[in-house]
Amino acid sequence: MYVVGLDVDTRAYFNAATIVIAVPTGIKIFSWLASLFSSQIRVNLSLYWSLAFVLLFAFGGFTGIVLSNASLDIALHDTYYVVAHFHYVLSLGAVFSIIAALYSYYAKFSSSSISSLLGHSHFILFVIGTNLTFFVQHFLGLAGMPRRIADYADSYYAFNKISSFGAIISTYATVLFAFMLLSYEVTSSTNDSTQTDAMSDNTISTVSNAATAEAMLDNALPNATSYHTFADLAIAAAAPATTVSSKALISKS
Repeated sequence: MYVVGLDVDTRAYFNAATIVIAVPTGIKIFSWLASLFSSQIRVNLSLYWSLAFVLLFAFGGFTGIVLSNASLDIALHDTYYVVAHFHYVLSLGAVFSIIAALYSYYAKFSSSSISSLLGHSHFILFVIGTNLTFFVQHFLGLAGMPRRIADYADSYYAFNKISSFGAIISTYATVLFAFMLLSYEVTSSTNDSTQTDAMSDNTISTVSNAATAEAMLDNALPNATSYHTFADLAIAAAAPATTVSSKALISKS
């Protein structure tokens, strides 16, 4: 937008308006962290993917502040800096949150569990692969490498090599994830699912709010929850703050 020939006053207006977008974006990030703070914390794969989503989304927002500056955007327009920015915000943000939901509810709608070893391997490989792919593209953009060009100068070879290597790692991680979801033999041969990881021998501190009660209600239901589980709409009531053992929750469920 800044390169279409806008006058100075118009560019100043859009510069300020674009920077102001960071305010509601920051509110969203703090709202997500506050939701996590007021909920029942379980250290499992879903939590890892959710925290990675917030971190990468926030990092993409930081680079968005850079591109909101009219002078910098003219220099970085149509370079790989823009590619890295919107992939951190859109691609990594959307994909990481979807995978977090799949890990959280896969056992509920499939009645089979995901191997903890394969799940953690998928997380580590995917985080390393995606960051290797897109993080170095910031440096390519700062060096002036244009996007939508099939070829590039030899001076950009090193960072492109790293980015391609990261894409290969991400591909292997995606294939591993698809294998875990589609292979019933692997997913059902272990009891070490995200649900059982969450209900290990550690002590869970419950907070008196509706979010905690709703999470406990969700875990009380059997996996592969059938239709019409409740005759009436289940309402999560706030319980007094207490500290309960995870084994007690398992026995109740």
